[in-house]
Amino acid sequence: MGLLANCSTDEARALLKKYGYPDAKNRADLEVQLAKLYKEADDKRQVEKDFAQIHPHKEFISRYIFATPKETTTVETVEEISTLPIPQSVPETKIGMDESKSCSCGCSNFEGTSNATGTPTVRTENDKLIIYSMFGIVSILALVMINKK
Repeated sequence: MGLLANCSTDEARALLKKYGYPDAKNRADLEVQLAKLYKEADDKRQVEKDFAQIHPHKEFISRYIFATPKETTTVETVEEISTLPIPQSVPETKIGMDESKSCSCGCSNFEGTSNATGTPTVRTENDKLIIYSMFGIVSILALVMINKK
């Protein structure tokens, strides 16, 4: 707003008249009135367009923003799809894996651990909260120790 008030004073005053605002007393008041105009405007896009039309550097900016980009050549690449057959059988279990940590399908992607009876235990939200809290406390202590040095 300061740039418009100081470098495009006459145009900014005309813009205030267009929107029905009182004429400014000086450049500082003009800057405030332009900010008030933008703040209270119902159609901010139109006000922004009007500001852009009176901007002192509009030719310079439009040279780089609205310039047509150079034509570039595009190269199309074609991906080949493998035609290898999908194996129909999945291995039951992996050799050397602990059977108690696999689910019923034989994979080892079971989440949780097993206790002494062999039944799986799953971490609850409370367990996660405790772990995150401990991590937070250790982090805060580390920050305090670093700041003491």
